[in-house]
Amino acid sequence: MYFSKTVAILLLTSSLTFAQTLEDGRFYIGANIGMNIPTVDAQSNDDGRKSSMTLGKAAAMYDLHVGWRIYLENSFHGIEFSFKDSNAEGNYVMNASSNFGGDFYTNKSYDLSYKGGYEFTPKTYLTGRIGYGRIDVAHSIRGSSEILNGTFNDSINAFILGLGLEYAITSNVNMTAEYNYRFGEDIEKRHMYLDNSGDYTDIKGDFTDHSLLLGVNYLF
Repeated sequence: MYFSKTVAILLLTSSLTFAQTLEDGRFYIGANIGMNIPTVDAQSNDDGRKSSMTLGKAAAMYDLHVGWRIYLENSFHGIEFSFKDSNAEGNYVMNASSNFGGDFYTNKSYDLSYKGGYEFTPKTYLTGRIGYGRIDVAHSIRGSSEILNGTFNDSINAFILGLGLEYAITSNVNMTAEYNYRFGEDIEKRHMYLDNSGDYTDIKGDFTDHSLLLGVNYLF
């Protein structure tokens, strides 16, 4: 009987604490703008050729997001859903003599992540992020027959890590600056050579993406 009463009290206390936490939580909306630079480490099974590609230029990226967080004594913890869009691009070459290679583009993405912050000076938080998302990509292979899927679009899964700063201008408005690193699953495609000789090759690319974003949040 004593054990049952103890369990009941603990459950009731936990429920009340959780309810208070939800009541004290704050929803927010926000927007970011910045740039991203995707990279692809590409490999072909044709003679074992490999190529690393870094984009020659970054492209603008924007971000719209909604989230919920709870503030504790010197920190906050919450979840955030975001929509991003960009058209950063680049190219790589597997065989310079035949210009065999490809072009790579990033497009829309949808992310869900945990975001937390630690207040190291008044109103200023060091923030961290970990999450998961889906990124729409376009990959155009040079040196292949367009009829045989030389160009293709796909959505890849990606993990997200972030580090940034957040400053509270008022109790409802804060400014943010954040660096995000996204790394995704392999991009794979089989295609024929342009001369239709019957030979084929497999392209496999490891995707990563670096972005720097500045923005503002409004907390309700």
